[in-house]
Amino acid sequence: MDKNFQNNKECVMLKEKSQGSADMNMKLKQREEVKTLFSDIKNNPKKYLFIHYSSENINENAGMPRAFSICVSHIDESGIKTFSVLDEALIKNINIEDIGNNYDILELEMLKKFFEYIVEFEPNNYILLHWNMKNSIYGFDALILRYQILAQDDKYKSLFDNFTKINISLEFIKLYGDNYTKDYKSNSDSKSKGRIDYLIEKNGIYIRDIEKFNNSLLNECKYKELHASFYARYEALLQIIKLATEYRLKTNSNIIDRYGLNPSGIFEAIKDDWKLAFVAAVFWLFIAIIVEKFFLS
Repeated sequence: MDKNFQNNKECVMLKEKSQGSADMNMKLKQREEVKTLFSDIKNNPKKYLFIHYSSENINENAGMPRAFSICVSHIDESGIKTFSVLDEALIKNINIEDIGNNYDILELEMLKKFFEYIVEFEPNNYILLHWNMKNSIYGFDALILRYQILAQDDKYKSLFDNFTKINISLEFIKLYGDNYTKDYKSNSDSKSKGRIDYLIEKNGIYIRDIEKFNNSLLNECKYKELHASFYARYEALLQIIKLATEYRLKTNSNIIDRYGLNPSGIFEAIKDDWKLAFVAAVFWLFIAIIVEKFFLS
């Protein structure tokens, strides 16, 4: 074998090993950061606002998906505030069957009230939690863009810029690993569902109307059903976050997904779980007895 080739091969292997070690150290560091975040959420729930909203099915809408319902509350579930097109229709005495013809007006009024509510919170004192509200199709930018389209002004363009925004979905991946949920199909539905649906079923969360949630209800003009089921889904997400901060959330991840197979990861796993710590203690006690009996006696 060519000596240069052998040396290059060894260099590549060392580089890959070093990169793997660095990646694992980063993963463990991220886990510690998430644990610190969850501890703060648990101890200071009033500091955190969880925001979630429903809109038209993104995959079925070629343009800018219209928003329908928005929910906001502190993470301890105190005082859930809702904004919806349905509420605006009721306030304006618009019949359910006429919402479609007045949708732009109602959506604009809903967004305006939501933004006016958020303005009351000082960005330095509050942190916004959300679930994948990350772009101009679904997210804070999307809500701003909808308002700009409907109102034709930029009044709230920078409303969320100074807030710290944390995507809870990404924090779960850091804590539980990429495979903490699986490609999942409900027993009652052949359609593949997402992480939220999996966590709701895995943890046995049941809230009335939650099983009815489907973004397509908006396209079908079933406004009452969508509003009720979205509110239930929001409550379920609050429960999921609470379970996670208490380290009681059931997921599909195993110890390797969470910590990896390396000494640092094993040490962290033992440190985090008293059951593993007990097993490790028994194991090392057994090893100590064997060593003493056969090698030191």
